[in-house]
Amino acid sequence: MRGYPVNDEKILLSQVASGDEKAFARLFHLYEANIYPVVLRLTRDQQVTEEILQDVFLKVWLKKEQLPELNNFGGWLYTIAENITFNHLKSLQRTKANHLRFTIEGLPINPVSSEDELMDKEYQSLLNQAIERLPHKQKQTYLLIKQDQLTREQAARQLQVDPETVKSNLDSAMRNIRAFCVAHLQWILL
Repeated sequence: MRGYPVNDEKILLSQVASGDEKAFARLFHLYEANIYPVVLRLTRDQQVTEEILQDVFLKVWLKKEQLPELNNFGGWLYTIAENITFNHLKSLQRTKANHLRFTIEGLPINPVSSEDELMDKEYQSLLNQAIERLPHKQKQTYLLIKQDQLTREQAARQLQVDPETVKSNLDSAMRNIRAFCVAHLQWILL
């Protein structure tokens, strides 16, 4: 999976490693088309695939200092995408098994630890802050699609705009949310 001439890719990776968010956005757009169909084939769910894609590129951003040292960025990225996807699918299977066990045996589902609950609240708070900071149209679009689970076409009808405008607003919203979360995630992970 190669999306860029080697020298240009090395320059782009160095820019990302130095914290250049525009270079990161270019990197995302360059490789998302390669990763998306692979993940979608495994998950068979567009929304889950988009979330996994966000997780993949969040991991890239968090490991950005390592990027210039990579000889095969595409292969490294594919491995990350594959691992995150398989971990998600395993987690989904465990959840289904626990629910089935609960139903059959009447056993309680594994309780979430208070530490996990605290982290979930902190992540949700961070996400809510990022959403609140979005420009009005991006926020509307994001909430209709992610919270109300409308399709892009349904959101376009409700907002009385073209579906491509919805796609553009959602892409911008996701980039803004990702940038905000990455910038503020450091203090949560400490």
